Amino acid sequence: MKKIILLLATVFLNTISTFAQGEWCGTDKATEDYFSAHPEEKAQFEYLQRNLNEIAAQKRKGANNQKAATITVPVVVHVMHYNGDGNISKAQILDGIDVLNEDFQRLNSDTSNTRAVFSGIAADAQIEFKLAQIAPDSSCTNGINRINTFETYNTWNDVKFVPGAYWNARNYFNIWLVKSIATPGVLGFAQFPGSPNLSTYGFVQLSNYWGRIGTSTNNLKGRVATHEMGHNFDLYHTFQGNCGSNCNNSGDFICDTPPVLQRSGCTTSLNTCSNDTTGGTTSNPNPYTTNVVDQIENFESYNLGCHNMFTEGQKDRMRNAFVVYSKLVNLVSAANLRATGVAPGDTVTVCPPVADIIDRSPKFVCQGATITFSDDSYGDKATSWNWSFPGGTPATSIDSMPNIRYDSAGVFNVTLRVSNAQGADTLSISNLVYVNDSLTSNNGFQYVEDFESTTTIGTNWTVLNPTGTPKWQRRSSGNFFGGRASVFIDNNINNTEGELDYLISPSIDVTKVINPKIKFKVAYKQKTLTDTDRLNVSVSTDCGQSWRTRLVASSGTMSTGLQSTWFVPSVASDWKDFTLILTNAMKQSDKLKVRFEFVSGEGNNIYIDEFMVDGASSVVGINEFSEIQTGVNIYPNPSSGGITTLEVNSWENVSIANIYLTNILGKRVKEVYSGSFSKGENRFEINSSGLGAGIYFLTIEQNGERITKKLILN
Repeated sequence: MKKIILLLATVFLNTISTFAQGEWCGTDKATEDYFSAHPEEKAQFEYLQRNLNEIAAQKRKGANNQKAATITVPVVVHVMHYNGDGNISKAQILDGIDVLNEDFQRLNSDTSNTRAVFSGIAADAQIEFKLAQIAPDSSCTNGINRINTFETYNTWNDVKFVPGAYWNARNYFNIWLVKSIATPGVLGFAQFPGSPNLSTYGFVQLSNYWGRIGTSTNNLKGRVATHEMGHNFDLYHTFQGNCGSNCNNSGDFICDTPPVLQRSGCTTSLNTCSNDTTGGTTSNPNPYTTNVVDQIENFESYNLGCHNMFTEGQKDRMRNAFVVYSKLVNLVSAANLRATGVAPGDTVTVCPPVADIIDRSPKFVCQGATITFSDDSYGDKATSWNWSFPGGTPATSIDSMPNIRYDSAGVFNVTLRVSNAQGADTLSISNLVYVNDSLTSNNGFQYVEDFESTTTIGTNWTVLNPTGTPKWQRRSSGNFFGGRASVFIDNNINNTEGELDYLISPSIDVTKVINPKIKFKVAYKQKTLTDTDRLNVSVSTDCGQSWRTRLVASSGTMSTGLQSTWFVPSVASDWKDFTLILTNAMKQSDKLKVRFEFVSGEGNNIYIDEFMVDGASSVVGINEFSEIQTGVNIYPNPSSGGITTLEVNSWENVSIANIYLTNILGKRVKEVYSGSFSKGENRFEINSSGLGAGIYFLTIEQNGERITKKLILN
């Protein structure tokens, strides 16, 4: 289903400027989207935004809730990565928290860059941020929550609904760090505090713009987070509504942030509006008696790179938000600070480590290969490790980075247990290691896979489904050439943009084929001309340990037409032929694997059938002969066992002929016939008693030529 933007915000709609492509803050876009879907809520939000200061004053009147010296905010940082991509260090996370504390308490090192005209109104907002020390389940935490998820890519609010990626916003301020955001150019986006949707409150930001160290290689001093946090506390862009009219009820509703037009860069002479002196009240004073330059220093401007200040008016508005909005009132209450472990006097606790292996993508290796495993545990530092490696040598290890050799073919699990003085944690990953039998490969000559057998997927061909629910699966319709089946992905209604699905062939020995090529057929129709579905096809010569891309097919390249409904191929013209050209090194491989990677663009279903290795036999004296010259018919096929009939229609008398049956490993399992053929029809009975269910290959050799046909036993 389509990713739906659910971000809610309490912003007077008329002050929101139209979002332009390339803007680095997505908060206005999210707000516009919400009000487009909920116009009936406009009046309620207008009133609240225009009268925030007065509402806060009324709430304070006669109550024992005057402004505290410093407001403490308990924070959880959700680091959303996919197999390590997008993950950042604890040091970088702490540095990002330091940036927030410096900027909101005017402890930043660049305060001297505030120009004299604004230095008198530059404010210490008296807001501090502390990573939570007690988790929602009352367990120990360091306020860092790492989650391995594909939702870190091309995301919007989707990332907030990943299991475990949201802590109740009445108790914790949620920050989500991601690899990429759905709207190009956006570095982060926030939600204003008056939103009725508690489960999305907080802000999302690119992880490589968090803090000033580690992966944050830009020169923006980590200020994207400061900017977005300001929105979370009810600050708007300083250019909101452009020049506006009266500063009391237009623009950002703050009179000591002079009206400006949206600009970027650090040109100190910018002066885009001339109504700086208009407006002002006792509770929202206007300090300007003459026109002044644009306040490019302000954290809520778009002049990223020269930010260094909030104003006194912004300070008042943010602190008023902690009086007006119930979620913020509870968030910073003394009871909640105690419950989250950040109350005055609370010390930073040491927690048990959380076991983690960041790269959980399956490891494909040949027999005899060695894999180095890495402990990526987080929380507090582990002091001991206990690994379990079924199928590996050694089978256990107490090293933090063990090297494990795999001599036996199979699919194996890995378990890691880490501990320190505070406790322990265990992680088990099923089917992490795939060890290919180095001595066994399918004969590449006339290798064909048409997915007729119900056991092909999962036994011979491997399906990996790292993201989402839909995956490659056998389908007994939508096939080619009158067969019974093909493989497909239900991409029309059940996949999400960016999801990955893999289909991997068994090892194939192509050394017995002259100039081998990989051929297959694809059936696909676009939903729309803008579909972004993609099929990447790669080849491995080392049992899947490394891959080289041989084909990238876009939706337009694959498509045979347009169809908005659920696509099932029904005629031959629904299919397209594709060929992989192999390098010389690939042609010399006796364990070639082919991997189909489908990247969903939320388009239509895709089907693959008639996978084959094309090329003449390299075995001296053996050549393929034409079925036009010799008609071959096998029935029933598939067979339920017992007797299968083979008919060979020879165009001439043949003095030397052999017929035999091999399994998928190339081993002869049955000699069917040895003798001669007469011109015309020759009929043979194949007794499959004693043979297990599976795929077999029936080979007919006559006078130095050969043909191979597939036989399926159910």
